[in-house]
Amino acid sequence: MELIYYLHDRGSYEPIFEYKKGKISEDEIYARQLCTFFIKEGIQYKLICNEGSLDNNSETITVEKDEVARNFYKEKSYPAGIHMEFREYKYLQDMPVLHTQTLESHWEAIKFLLKDIVHLPGIGECHVDSTEIDEDRQCYVFYIGKIVKET
Repeated sequence: MELIYYLHDRGSYEPIFEYKKGKISEDEIYARQLCTFFIKEGIQYKLICNEGSLDNNSETITVEKDEVARNFYKEKSYPAGIHMEFREYKYLQDMPVLHTQTLESHWEAIKFLLKDIVHLPGIGECHVDSTEIDEDRQCYVFYIGKIVKET
């Protein structure tokens, strides 16, 4: 299966990133389709829609350019593996890290990407505001809108 990102810009659709079969796993494709935002090469893109076809092995994600990706205080890049960060969502402010987690697979990421509320150790039940895959830093990021129930 392959994945193609299309940029929607002023009514036109142009392919901008292509991941060929064998270079990306199916579970990573599905995880990416669940993310609200995508960061690559310093640009943040917002998900518009994702598409699939019953008769071929191609998946499509359509995005629009959102803004230059913001860097946060104590932001870290992950050299290898699959990682998740949970950050407190604060509009136009620094978004501090609440929790990090290393994963065994993208399927494990999907388990969390499907949730509206996640339980973070030492923090409690938290509402997920939005999610992103940050390809530049090699991690999934979950933005926590509010703590629903503290531990």
